[in-house]
Amino acid sequence: MEKLDSPTGIEKLSDDDASQFAESLFRGLQQEWQGSLLTVERPNLPLKEATSVAQRIATAVRPYFAETEQRRSLGEHACAVVRSFLSTKELVTGIDEQGLVDLVEMALAACRDPNYFEDLELRIGYGGTTQDSPNVRTAAYLVAPKQILSSLQQNGRWIEIFSCAAKGTHGPDLRKITKLKAAVLSGRTLSPSQQEKLRDLEAYAASRPLGSSEEMLYPKALPRVVVYSAARFLGDANGDAELFARNAEQTQTFLREYIDRTSTPEVADRFFFDDDQHSEITPLLIEQIHYWAHAVEHSVSPAAIDVREKIARLSSKHAGDSQTGLRYAVAHAAYSADDVATPALPILRQHGARPEKVIMIGGSPEKLFWKVRQVVRSVANTDAGKEYFQSCLEAEPSETIRMSVYRLLAMYRFQEAPIQVKRAQLISRVGEIPVYSGECAEIEPSCDQVAKEGLCIESVVALQGIRTSVKEDLISLLQDAGGVEIADVRKIAKGNKVIGEPNAYAVAGQRIQAAIQMHC
Repeated sequence: MEKLDSPTGIEKLSDDDASQFAESLFRGLQQEWQGSLLTVERPNLPLKEATSVAQRIATAVRPYFAETEQRRSLGEHACAVVRSFLSTKELVTGIDEQGLVDLVEMALAACRDPNYFEDLELRIGYGGTTQDSPNVRTAAYLVAPKQILSSLQQNGRWIEIFSCAAKGTHGPDLRKITKLKAAVLSGRTLSPSQQEKLRDLEAYAASRPLGSSEEMLYPKALPRVVVYSAARFLGDANGDAELFARNAEQTQTFLREYIDRTSTPEVADRFFFDDDQHSEITPLLIEQIHYWAHAVEHSVSPAAIDVREKIARLSSKHAGDSQTGLRYAVAHAAYSADDVATPALPILRQHGARPEKVIMIGGSPEKLFWKVRQVVRSVANTDAGKEYFQSCLEAEPSETIRMSVYRLLAMYRFQEAPIQVKRAQLISRVGEIPVYSGECAEIEPSCDQVAKEGLCIESVVALQGIRTSVKEDLISLLQDAGGVEIADVRKIAKGNKVIGEPNAYAVAGQRIQAAIQMHC
């Protein structure tokens, strides 16, 4: 039995195909991350010790290998898709364990069905702020999804080129092409001779018709990136909905401009901006969120007790009460479209309550909210929900709330069978300190400051006294907007002189500042 990275032909069907695929995938991830990628649940678990996850992946993907004769290509291309989503450790630092299983299965499904990613949503949310001008660092939240889409697109192009070059090629030349393809898709550093060969293949393919995505076992459609604002929920909770809504709209304008000015048209067209404003069923949803908070508050499970304590500390830090903080935390299950065993109620204006495929992307604070979401899924069940709302009817004097509760109970009675969903939580390097927290407002630039004071983003990155995580977000923006190697930008942040092409830094700064000027 040949391994998946074998340079020859199509393997024979074997029960071992799925296991070899899972092992090959894990070897690649171990080389990239060295330490742990599964940082959401068990931060100190090295990938090499996550054998149970590898076994779960092998079990989940076995049907895909049983249904095709092109198992080597399927496995190789699916690994490339997974690598595109996980990007590199410079941007993505973690994923939840079940999410990794779901992501791998989605990658295989997308390689079998080129349009599978058409309805996959990458969701990125930002909260409300009382600051009048958007923080420049907000745009760093968009870097990871942009790189995911660009990587998917570029890998598809490479696969087309290698497919074209392999047609009619046999023997040693075919083996060289196959090995070079494996090196390119796995992100390995190419030797000078391999780079020269790659240029030759590009030139050869440029003058010939390329095959279809269906032939290549690779996704044709790019996922949708849904960038949403949770300003209404926060505004209602904090008592100044108008201010939160106005500031969220300014932030969204800035983010739209940034995407338009720093992305290819194909990538920019896959970004969609949404919010929780003007939702007709918000009263119903609010009552359901109250139930979720009640269920988490009264659960005696260790996980529920742990998240309650963490939320209480977080709320006190930001001068909020623990009840408001708990409701805000459990509301993440609605924004993330989780498959909670309660009626599906949309919280975003344009996107559904429970799509089948959603990948959330956020900074390290999302680890806590991910844990809260898991607790909500485990404790907010249908029977307990009906019992809770029945008790509300007996105790609630407000006619408005009673009508919402009546409608919710009716939804429970006619609730559809739950759909099978795919979910994953990616933790990106950006946003260790939320940009809307105000924690670093005095030492990092807002859009207004850059526009009015003529600040240079490159010089801000090099300033002393700025918290490292804030610098990291600005560094990622310079890398993204100008194509500068992130390691080179980081050297500037440490006070070293410009590395590489100086003009690239200027281009990056100009693009960021152009988006800022359009906002202002």
